[in-house]
Amino acid sequence: MTPIRNGKGMFKHLPRNKKEKKERIAKGGVMLFTLVFCTALTLGGCGRIRESGLFNQTTVTETQQETSEMVTTTEPTIAETTRATLETNVPLDDITDARYEDISNELTKWWYRRPEQLGEGLPVTIDEPVQDILSSYQALWQAPAGKKTVYITSDEGYEIPGNTPKILDAAKEKDFVINFFITGQYVESNPDLVLRMLDEGHVVANHSQLHKNGPKTIAELGVRGLVDDLDVANNKMIEVSGQSFAPFFRPPEGVFSERSLAVIRDMGYHAVFWSFAYVDWIADDQPDPEAAKEKILEELHDGSILLLHANSVTNANILGDLVDEIRARGYEIGDLNDVLGELGYLEEAATKNESDLDLTVDTLPGDDLTSSATTTLGTESVDQVATAVRTTQAQTGTKDQQEQGVKQEQGVTLRPDASPVPSTMAAGQPVIPETAKTTATPR
Repeated sequence: MTPIRNGKGMFKHLPRNKKEKKERIAKGGVMLFTLVFCTALTLGGCGRIRESGLFNQTTVTETQQETSEMVTTTEPTIAETTRATLETNVPLDDITDARYEDISNELTKWWYRRPEQLGEGLPVTIDEPVQDILSSYQALWQAPAGKKTVYITSDEGYEIPGNTPKILDAAKEKDFVINFFITGQYVESNPDLVLRMLDEGHVVANHSQLHKNGPKTIAELGVRGLVDDLDVANNKMIEVSGQSFAPFFRPPEGVFSERSLAVIRDMGYHAVFWSFAYVDWIADDQPDPEAAKEKILEELHDGSILLLHANSVTNANILGDLVDEIRARGYEIGDLNDVLGELGYLEEAATKNESDLDLTVDTLPGDDLTSSATTTLGTESVDQVATAVRTTQAQTGTKDQQEQGVKQEQGVTLRPDASPVPSTMAAGQPVIPETAKTTATPR
């Protein structure tokens, strides 16, 4: 072919003869056919892609909706829970010995009764008089059944290096809330860990400043001794985090009296005990991880409040797998704030804040009050009524049922005769009243 220069300075070739011209036309036809075929194939492919929904906006929207529905049917996230705040029921300056002098300060150690058949999801029980006292002061120990939810609580008095970060890592990875009970000393020593607990959505509650025995403190220092122990810890929390503890208090050693419960509640806290615990707190004698998981799971039941000490290396190592197995059995991990809602305590608090706390009493014939059917009691009368109610409760027989207890040395419960607690009782847990001994072992 003879090269010629076109008007744009580019070279192109003209055919020299008819044969070369035919070859050029044939090549052009092939190229044209190839171009048309590829275009058709591409357009057809795009059509099929559109038909498949990859570019179908309606399908994308439906997919997003399905994904959203899937998310909302899983366990609620920490942020969805309504959190209660700490608000005193009585001004702290008004919490004096005179206010509680008619309420018993008899020491009782927490205990509960295991079901005879373990591994069947059956709840633990306590004696009815104890339950009545706890309910009177809005204390928690086991949540209402029906939601198939358990509550992980973790006590922190001191830090085993690396333990709490490992526990928090497991909670973050598995997306569940822990209800921490920490001392004021822990807050002072581990401010970064406390802030991480809050930042990652956990409940952080009061475990006192110095881990004092409440009834003993009241006996030695008066009710102000207990008030100061809780209040100093809360002030440490405010200094570090800018906020108060959540309105929950774990009594050190599981020890309480009716008077200590009354003071705790008037300070705005709900005392929180437990319906599962095991010997996990002895640093140099940790339980075997597999045995620990088995023990926890065999006593698992709806509404259980689990006590797992954060200074336990075993607990830190098994927590993630344990939560997987709890969920595999159909349970969710819950926030203690939800329990307040279920029991109506949040609604009661809201009603209390909205009202003047006026009480009305029926006017009896001969009463020189007013012509109306009711009269409003003043603040002083309200206090007198509350004292009378508590006095009546204290006289309903609970004293005899709590008169004799068992010794708790290093957290190990023994009967007064030094014989071990029956296997159906909470080992290492607290006290069987003397009158309950005959009913402690299920018949």
